[in-house]
Amino acid sequence: MWLCTSTNRTMSLACLAVVALSATPGCAYDSFSTVYHFPNTPYTDVENIAVRSNGQLLLNTITGSNTYLLDPSASSPTPQLLHTFAGASSSLGITETQAEIFAVVVGNYSQTTFAGVQGSFAIWTLDLRGGLPGVAKKVVSIPEAKALNGATTVSGNNNLILVADSGLGAIWRVDVSNGAYTEIYQNAVLAPSGTVAVGINGIRSHGSNVYFTNSATGKFGVLTFSSSGVPMSDPAIIASVLSSNYTYDDFAVDANGNAYITNHSNQLSLVTASGSQSLIENSVSFDQPSSAAFGRTAGKTCTLYVVTGGTPGTDSGAVLAVQAC
Repeated sequence: MWLCTSTNRTMSLACLAVVALSATPGCAYDSFSTVYHFPNTPYTDVENIAVRSNGQLLLNTITGSNTYLLDPSASSPTPQLLHTFAGASSSLGITETQAEIFAVVVGNYSQTTFAGVQGSFAIWTLDLRGGLPGVAKKVVSIPEAKALNGATTVSGNNNLILVADSGLGAIWRVDVSNGAYTEIYQNAVLAPSGTVAVGINGIRSHGSNVYFTNSATGKFGVLTFSSSGVPMSDPAIIASVLSSNYTYDDFAVDANGNAYITNHSNQLSLVTASGSQSLIENSVSFDQPSSAAFGRTAGKTCTLYVVTGGTPGTDSGAVLAVQAC
């Protein structure tokens, strides 16, 4: 989620100055391209991304409860609106539960405080098995949630997803097959602070490990969960933001357990499975990066697609492609 502060509106330190803070040399990933840039009017903030098995991208926007489809292999990629979810102003986390079925988190956020509006959050599914634009179905409302955000599918159980609650500092478990839900875990390590309303933000499963970012505290950590979506450990902190000028948002995890974390206002950092961290992108083209996902088709598994929120009144969000290996 894009966090607009006076710091975030100002370009951070040049890469050369920041490298001294990192555990390994930074800015090594110079090869990136713009797949698509949304028009600046109306302003569009791209919040999250998922990749279909055919390589097409699903994009959620916080400036509207929309899911778009974008084909990065097209000669001139153009987004296609698949669905606008009723009863919400933003679409947030997205995760594939079964082949071509995606769970989508929707709800309302204040565009000034970035606090969630309790009572507005719900889980939907978008079923693309029968072709486009797909079939959208509401699974369940979660009125107790304060600020749902990122989502991930439980490893080994396609019916269960875990959803980050940035306001409660908690994780919800939702069964998308029947709508059953419970607040499965809460911990101070996941909580927001008194000045930043967004605590736990991104959440990604990798085997039994469930990685997370906390935007308020600038921490990247991990818990373990069983295939029934039950926490098996308390959080362990792996890394912290490289600079107090940065804010962790969502991220992608590669096959080896390395995390590529978007940082506000213009950065992308790599945290290896061993815990070392380096800055790999620091460019004005990364205007409020918010999430990332790897390509899935032959020749594209090293392509990291990064979505950005842009800056209201100046620049809409975009989709960038980073060659990560």
